[in-house]
Amino acid sequence: MFRKISVAALLCVSLFAARAGMTQQPPVSVLLENVREPANYVAKFIKDTEIRPAYADAAFERARQAIEAVDRALAAGVPAERTVDIEFEGEHYDTIKKPMTLVEIRAMCERVGRVAGKDASLKDAAQAATNASYWPGKISQGEDFSGPNARVAADAANECISAIDKALASGNLESTRIEVLNNNKLTLSEAREMCVYVRAKATKQVSADVASEEAEYEPFRKVLSGDKLNLYNDRLKKYKLYGAGGKVLKTPEAYRDSPLWCTTGVDREGIVPVWSVDCWHFKGMKMVGSVESRTGTGDEAPSSAFR
Repeated sequence: MFRKISVAALLCVSLFAARAGMTQQPPVSVLLENVREPANYVAKFIKDTEIRPAYADAAFERARQAIEAVDRALAAGVPAERTVDIEFEGEHYDTIKKPMTLVEIRAMCERVGRVAGKDASLKDAAQAATNASYWPGKISQGEDFSGPNARVAADAANECISAIDKALASGNLESTRIEVLNNNKLTLSEAREMCVYVRAKATKQVSADVASEEAEYEPFRKVLSGDKLNLYNDRLKKYKLYGAGGKVLKTPEAYRDSPLWCTTGVDREGIVPVWSVDCWHFKGMKMVGSVESRTGTGDEAPSSAFR
């Protein structure tokens, strides 16, 4: 008896689950409406061989949405020959509805998407080249752009090269002209050459900055080992360090000999400033215990906090 009831219960559960799965499937009308809305927008550009930059991004995105909606409808079992009324612009700017199959809608959106993608990628390339065009003049005039500026310039140049390569891959010609800073007009080929120049100079400067920075750390690394060296490399090499009583540690020998390393800072975001001190204790080069933290109100930590 129990076995029969169990089988019956399982059948009921299976039937319920199947019906639940069916109810989760959107109705055909909804699936087709999801196709119609973005496809109506895409249809505005069906005659265009170029799409103005102001509309390119939106046209590309709507084409993508329509293609995905068509694919969902087909996956749900809607016949490929099923038609949807799509709105087109007539000769007198009136609206004309034309029935199109799902296959035809997908093909239309693929074509407009390619055109829009070409124009959208050109817009992105122009913006990236504009960002990078700030640097050639400064570099050629010998202005110092070491430190953060070199990294910013290198990043801008890399983004420029990537964006131009994408624009070229999307069908734009190397001779296509874009506008950069100060209303200067360059071909894509010229803009890419400019960005390669900026990248080379900026990358060289970044490497020089890193080498210079590492040279500053080297005397400290030579006298440190064990936990002290690891902590220095991983966390503290760019910080000012303090010893007992808040005395600044200035030399490699002071770093080596001090049994106490501390850092300090002040948070001024609240109503009153709050200082903080983090301290590490050592026996020789080995760390003893874990970091100790102290806080208090005021613009500066007292010497008693460094212990």
